[in-house]
Formats: sequence, structure tokens, C-alpha cells
Amino acid sequence: MNLQESIRNDLNKINTINETEGGISGEEARELLIQGEYLEDSVSGDLNLNGTEVTSLPEDMMVSGSLDIQNTAISELPDYMEVGGDVFANNGRISSIGADIYIKGSLFLEDAKITELPDDLTIGEDLDLEGTKLTSLPNDLRVPGNLSVRRTRITKLPDDLVVGGYIDVTNTPVLDKYQLPKNISKAQLRGENRTGNSRYDS
Repeated sequence: MNLQESIRNDLNKINTINETEGGISGEEARELLIQGEYLEDSVSGDLNLNGTEVTSLPEDMMVSGSLDIQNTAISELPDYMEVGGDVFANNGRISSIGADIYIKGSLFLEDAKITELPDDLTIGEDLDLEGTKLTSLPNDLRVPGNLSVRRTRITKLPDDLVVGGYIDVTNTPVLDKYQLPKNISKAQLRGENRTGNSRYDS
């Protein structure tokens, strides 16, 4: 399977996450979650929880727009979550990512406390793992956009890794031991070492 086919297969899994008819608005969902009530309906549009006292998200949550949980005490992305836009979990307390999560946009996890990624995580665009506690990436990981593993302890990229854009490995041990995965032979590897910026092409 070539790169384009791999990315197309991933996107086909999440192209049904569209504007939700009959769901509640992001503002309504925000108030319910702040009040500690269970969110039963899907969310139409963006859901902004940035800076709130919300501590958890319900399983099977569907948000047609983007989800912002920065600066909250939320520690887990729940099982079966579907998001039609981006997920912003930068600088947060995320330490666990559930099963069968589909994100049509990008997932931003900079400085999150996660130590591993699930095998069935589906991303539609970029994956930002900068500053996380990861030491490895799961097999069969596909990122249609860019992948950042800056400031992590990742020492090796999986042989079956698929990335549509560039991979940023600045300040990671992977620079010292790097072997180009076979499935990203045309991808650009970005990173800084003793000689400055380096680009690795096939």
C-alpha cells in the first residue's frame, strides 16, 4: 500500500464526521460539562473548554467542530471520541488516550503527560507530540500531515510509519540513531544537531 492509499484509508474512516444535525451547541455543551452533568447529545460546532474546571469527558463524545481542552484538569481522551476538527490539548494533563478515537483535523499534545499512543488512533492532519513523555511510537501509525516528536525521548521511528508531510525530531535521541523508515522515503526529516538544521531525503 502506497502513501496516498494509506492516507485515503484513514480519512475514509472519519469523513462521516460532519456538521451534526439535532445536536446541542458548543456553548450548551460547555455549560453542561462545567456543571458536572453528563453529555448525552452530540455537539454541533466547536467545543471550547479552555481554562474551565471540567475534569473529564464522556465516552462516545462526538464534536463536529474543534475541541479545546487546554488548561484544564482533563487527563484522558475518552474511548470512541470523534472530532470533526482539531483537538487542542497542549500544555495539559493528558496522560491517557482511549481506544478508537477519530480526529478529522490535527491533534496537539505538546507537553502532555502521555507515555504511549494507542494502536488505533486515527488522525486526519497533523500530530504534535512535542515535549511529551513518549519513548516510542506505535506500529502502523499514519499521519497524513506533519509529525512532531521534538523534545521527546523517542530513539527510533517505526519501520511502518507513514507520514504525509515532515517529521520534526529536534532535540530527540532519534537524531543519533536515525534510520529512514521505508514508508516515508520521500518525507523530510527536520531537526537540529551539532551542525545546525538537517534535512534527510531519499
